[in-house]
Amino acid sequence: MKASDFAGSVIPKKGLSSLVIEQGVRRTVEDLVSFEKTRSVLFASWRFDETIPEAAGSCVLVSGPLGCGKRTLIEAIAHELGKTLMQFDASVLSKDKMDVVFRQ
Repeated sequence: MKASDFAGSVIPKKGLSSLVIEQGVRRTVEDLVSFEKTRSVLFASWRFDETIPEAAGSCVLVSGPLGCGKRTLIEAIAHELGKTLMQFDASVLSKDKMDVVFRQ
């Protein structure tokens, strides 16, 4: 997939500490962030890096009504991981392009 296939990018500016969320959700998100930060070390020490592609990452499904903070949560996670978010319109993607998106 090329950069032109994306609608844009977002550089997250606020982390998890700026969110007001339930403690259970906060712990789950903090665990995810911690795992992602230590992924390369864990995978190398357990030799998973030999069988799982480097680009493979955690997949998170965030659901809820409009305006509940789904995007804000994802931006906070990306901020904690030092990642830029790439935006795309899933309604215009073919199956082949979707496969590429989820491999990156």
